[in-house]
Amino acid sequence: LVLRKINKDETGLEYWSVAFFLNSMGFVFWAGAIPISPRAFYILGELSHAAGFILLVAGAYRFGAHQYKLWHLIVLCSLLAVWGLALAMFRTHAIIAGLVLRGLRAFLFLLAGSMLVIKGRKEKAIGTNLAGGSLMVWGSFVVVFSFIRININLFQGLLVGFHILSAFGMVAMIMDSIRIRAETSQKQLETLQGILPICAYCKKIRDDQNKWHVLESYIEKRSEAEFSHGICPECFDKHRPDK
Repeated sequence: LVLRKINKDETGLEYWSVAFFLNSMGFVFWAGAIPISPRAFYILGELSHAAGFILLVAGAYRFGAHQYKLWHLIVLCSLLAVWGLALAMFRTHAIIAGLVLRGLRAFLFLLAGSMLVIKGRKEKAIGTNLAGGSLMVWGSFVVVFSFIRININLFQGLLVGFHILSAFGMVAMIMDSIRIRAETSQKQLETLQGILPICAYCKKIRDDQNKWHVLESYIEKRSEAEFSHGICPECFDKHRPDK
């Protein structure tokens, strides 16, 4: 939220804030510290995590300045329908419901992570690669350990670790965005734009302060270009010493 306050032009950061809060609440429910039935705290934790994960991916998508489209709504409704069906099956078919819920979560993570990694390779952005890679490892972890039993404390600890890595990656994405904007602004400053008032006789250029500058020095100060002087064939024929 602090980063959102600083970077008012960025979109998606508020999604992440709510997502991390919901995921934290999911871990609270799954810890079993609240005196409610195991089925109740599992379902509440699953609902919190599901909402958090969807907002996490939606925030990453919006952060990339993408606009939502109709097919996004269709995919979201389909995911929610399958999620709701799996929760409804939890009482009678707990194992199948658990596998479906983990499968949906893994699919969401792997899809979002792969999109971010592909984008990160194109832009050479550290944050995008870290966030995308963390989500992909997180999704793979959910799939693998659906069939392999490990200590529950270790399992929960690894989940929190992937969560923290994803958070670091998303903060780094913000830093990458600031760096890219700064580099773009610098390049724009170094590029000559607009109409240049130039003297028809001596070819000096007038700046915003109404001062006149030699053409070469004006361009060198406002771009990455440098001048080396020579003589063209026409001028050579016109001004050669033997004439």
